[in-house]
Amino acid sequence: YVISPSYEMHERLGLLKYTVAGEKMDVDMSFRNFLSGRILWDEGMASAAYTWMLENEGGILVGLVGA
Repeated sequence: YVISPSYEMHERLGLLKYTVAGEKMDVDMSFRNFLSGRILWDEGMASAAYTWMLENEGGILVGLVGA
């Protein structure tokens, strides 16, 4: 998976023990949950960009995309 390096970096930094809201969990987040969260985030951002483009015809949307 392309997302594996990101998961491994989060693991090394100890970030998998925290939710997006900053709540500490007892165990690290599983790869499956990490991947699901990333997919949900990406879908939400794409939906917001699409909605903006519909509401701002002729507008320019700049997307900064990274892993």
